[in-house]
Amino acid sequence: MPADLDVVWIVDPNFGERGLTCAHSTPVWIVESEANAAFIQRCQRSGRSVISLTTNGPTAEAWLLNHIDTIDQHHNEFSQAPPYRHLQVIGGPLTSRVEAWFREFGFDVFTEGIDGFRCSKAAPAEISPLGQGQA
Repeated sequence: MPADLDVVWIVDPNFGERGLTCAHSTPVWIVESEANAAFIQRCQRSGRSVISLTTNGPTAEAWLLNHIDTIDQHHNEFSQAPPYRHLQVIGGPLTSRVEAWFREFGFDVFTEGIDGFRCSKAAPAEISPLGQGQA
């Protein structure tokens, strides 16, 4: 079975070049800002998986609430195999509203960190190949 896929979501508008190490091994979504622009351009030119998002709300919490559906749609079981199971959020708060809304997308474990939080979905059930286990 393939390793679990992580996705990194940077909602800190001043994150800038600190995101470079993330973009080497995992998809990165990052909020568009003047401070993040050079990082976004450099990663995209080098072929790394970095996608920028607009700030469609007044706060980082609003960005999380407004964009989780987009990120989930790009990385869930209907879009790729294996689907993502872990989301590392950098620069965004784990508020009760964010946690409740993320639960709607299947996240059930939340861990707060110094600069954001990590959330995980349960492992998908093992699916037997057709015809096996049937009489």
